[in-house]
Amino acid sequence: MQIDYRMTPAATVYREKLLLRTREDIPLEAEALPGFLFRLAKRDMPQMGQSEASGKLFVKGMMHLLASALTKFRGGESADFQFVSLVQLSITETEFRFSFDCPYPAIVQFMQEPQLAERPSLESLGSLTDMSMKYDFALPNEIRLPVVFVYQPAKSFLHIANQNHFSNPSYFLEPEHCRTTSGLLNFIGTLLLLEQMSDQKSEYAHIRKILAQAENVLNSNLDEWLRWLYCLVDTSALFDQKRILVDPENPEKYYYDYSCT
Repeated sequence: MQIDYRMTPAATVYREKLLLRTREDIPLEAEALPGFLFRLAKRDMPQMGQSEASGKLFVKGMMHLLASALTKFRGGESADFQFVSLVQLSITETEFRFSFDCPYPAIVQFMQEPQLAERPSLESLGSLTDMSMKYDFALPNEIRLPVVFVYQPAKSFLHIANQNHFSNPSYFLEPEHCRTTSGLLNFIGTLLLLEQMSDQKSEYAHIRKILAQAENVLNSNLDEWLRWLYCLVDTSALFDQKRILVDPENPEKYYYDYSCT
């Protein structure tokens, strides 16, 4: 997708100023957006065969793994906790793959622990937690999507949702929502969804609308989002994990490294 973006002289000067920053100007402790990839060969769950139910069972196992990680991450805290991730389910002839990117390094670390100990089965993942969960999301095969997780520790309850991204994607495409890492992932994930679910003309209409908003947010403390936008215009890449850097001490604070190659 080639993007035609014409800026006013003032916006051009602002862009040049933002893009002078290099990785050396970003705090050293900032690290690439944490990510996790879980792979399970179909031969390891032969009882499920090739049925659609096997994919649902795999996803349910991943949600139990995440719920267990959240319990460890939040410890004894009672306040509700919400974040956004980018999730991709891939089902091939030979294996299941679950890709998960989120702002919080500790959540990813806790999700990796069962894999480090031994090759887990879906049955063992299902026994990791007895937390109540509400599934209000869809994961079409091979599409990276935003998923919202709302954890209520006082109720031992986890709500997992993205249906609103399908029904009302425009709501999530406001630059104002991109002041946090979760907000940026919501924004990018919605565009990734539209890229796969819409025709090219419809997708580009959303891009044009976003470009039209850009000059309205100059000097509005949205410079990191603008760096993402300029990178999109120059590279056509909606999502580049290594360019999104998060502060481990404050994971909802992000830096967008335009200079990364």
